[in-house]
Amino acid sequence: MSTRRVLIRTIPPTSNANYGGLLQAWALQQFLSDHSILAIVDSSRPLTNARLRRAPRVITREVAVRILPKGLMPPRVVRSQMLKRASRPLLRFAVDQIETASVLNLRGNIRRRFRAMFDAYLVGSDQVWRPEMSDVPLNLFDFVAPSDSAPRISYAASFGTDTREFDERLIRYTRPLARRLSSISVRERSAVDLVRDYWGIHAETHIDPTLLLPRERYRLLFETTEPPVPAGSLVDYVLDDNPAVRSVIGEVSGHWGGGSFSIIPGLPEWRDFRRNQARFDWASVEQWLKAFDSAGFVVTDSFHGTAFAILNNVPFISVDNPGRGSTRFRNLLETFGLQDRLVRPGDRVPRQLVRARIDWDSVNRRLDYERERSTAYLLRALGVGAK
Repeated sequence: MSTRRVLIRTIPPTSNANYGGLLQAWALQQFLSDHSILAIVDSSRPLTNARLRRAPRVITREVAVRILPKGLMPPRVVRSQMLKRASRPLLRFAVDQIETASVLNLRGNIRRRFRAMFDAYLVGSDQVWRPEMSDVPLNLFDFVAPSDSAPRISYAASFGTDTREFDERLIRYTRPLARRLSSISVRERSAVDLVRDYWGIHAETHIDPTLLLPRERYRLLFETTEPPVPAGSLVDYVLDDNPAVRSVIGEVSGHWGGGSFSIIPGLPEWRDFRRNQARFDWASVEQWLKAFDSAGFVVTDSFHGTAFAILNNVPFISVDNPGRGSTRFRNLLETFGLQDRLVRPGDRVPRQLVRARIDWDSVNRRLDYERERSTAYLLRALGVGAK
């Protein structure tokens, strides 16, 4: 029997220096491989209208980087450049661990050698339908010819927020594309409403791709990796560092009874960064995974930081991060009955919340149930039987 081939559309991993974004792409590809499906993650970044609308901002930033002394650059641009350099270790994971191909040309058309190659097209997961983060039409397969009968499927696709961010023009353009999907799965319950409001169709919810795989699969990735923080310690993984978030970490640390260790080092002044850039490198994906696996407690403002604390059965506090989509946190925590673990930046954190025991047996039963339900959906949508 010939191997089925599936194209995965997501935020391109070869340009996405984000732990969660990389791991959700890897996990979905691994899941499909486990079921004898050859999946390729598209790494294309065509110059489509969505990218061209952002081009003036990007060009202005790049010109500023090339011609202005760092002392005259806006702080935001300087920070962006430091983050770009510090996060480079993450992209090695995309090269070493994820099977990618540039399937589309610069105009957003499928390259000749990939035409008629795929038995199905699959989009998922993290913020693939959020206009400011992704090219939504591409992630609804506008490059696939209407005559192509291969299934077009979404899995745990996310809008990233529960507010309406589509304008009327985008709604009109994407509605016929969405209606060509043969199976529609979203990650947040609020996304069910957005799918209905935008496109007039029904969607069902499923867990993030990272949760499709058991903890043991991730351990294979970091068996020989040196831990970035001491085992059993309080770990903080903060994407948007600010005094209000730091106050939460400080309170948790006081209740926990020791200092915290940051997975991402804070960024210094440009002068200090330039002297020793390697000192501020982020942990590799493997080191990040090991930190979550061995932590004693986690404080995070990240969706995937929360997901991996749950997967590893590590007690945690999630700090709400509205700029990255609060609904993602709420829905994930509600799925496992852990909504009390969410606090707002600057909130007082009760000692009893930090010291409370989480019923991990109940959480794991729920995860098993959601994993089975999600597996059944995906295999059914792809037209293959469970192994």
